[in-house]
Amino acid sequence: MTAVVRLSASLLVAARATTAPRSNYRILFLQRSHKSSAFAKAHVFPGGVWDPTLDSCGGWKSLLAHTAEPPLPADQVPEQWQQFQTTDPSSSESCVDLVTSMKLTALRETFEESGIFAWPEQPYTAQQLHNFRHRIHGDGAVLQEMIRGTLSATQPKATLGHLHPIVRYVTPTDQIKRFDSFFYLTCLDSWPEDVQEDGTETTRVHWLAPEEALEAFNKRNVYLWPPQWYLMHVLSQHPEFDSLPELAHKMAGKATVPQLTDVIHKDDEMLIVFPGDAEHSHMPGERTQRKRIIARGTGHKGFLSDRLSFELIEK
Repeated sequence: MTAVVRLSASLLVAARATTAPRSNYRILFLQRSHKSSAFAKAHVFPGGVWDPTLDSCGGWKSLLAHTAEPPLPADQVPEQWQQFQTTDPSSSESCVDLVTSMKLTALRETFEESGIFAWPEQPYTAQQLHNFRHRIHGDGAVLQEMIRGTLSATQPKATLGHLHPIVRYVTPTDQIKRFDSFFYLTCLDSWPEDVQEDGTETTRVHWLAPEEALEAFNKRNVYLWPPQWYLMHVLSQHPEFDSLPELAHKMAGKATVPQLTDVIHKDDEMLIVFPGDAEHSHMPGERTQRKRIIARGTGHKGFLSDRLSFELIEK
């Protein structure tokens, strides 16, 4: 039976760092609990599943400035979103659009899991953030209250332009739990205070420069799934914090195109084949094109293992 594909969003939080091995910023990672039903023990970006009640409807339109982002082509609209609109035909009038919903999911989940309110200028004290975080799990309107608190006479509506779309990954079909995940990047010029795991879904906080994350993975000190590993590889080519918005702008053109990889098992290797690779089943490239990750070793579904290593082939 094919697994249900759930909508989700993740946020890469990049914070400027005064000291770092090469890159002058670090990325927030949260280690998942070993009891987690998905990605147990893995080091992931904060994020989680979309909640239509919290992230789409219920007053968001009155808080957020209208954006002129074009709608997704019909063949790129997630099935879960289509079902939501079919079940509630009035949603197109009363709720925000898909892209805005995904940004709100990323913003909410990041605050719930880490305590970071990813906003361009932090309007709240550490104690206020602590109080908001204590309330948000039982009160879905807290995020709206927080955003409302950032508004002023000169800025009566909020914008989410600081959350940059960079990529959209769909879990391969061979996995038991599948997600259609929208990834965003936000850049914090000042180091966030009082960042702490939630103690339930996440158990540890790690701030790592991209090259540190890759080195820690190679040494088996952190567990990364292919999307996190690949994004760290991309960011490792851009060590300057101030260059990240430009990178995000370049990635934005294809950021909402679903990247559904094929998984091909060959002996003790597993090929994770991206669209554009000549061997991709649905979106193959030219005969000589390669865009794949070679995963060596064995583990749960081939992804996580003390013996696992990744190699990117891109040409």
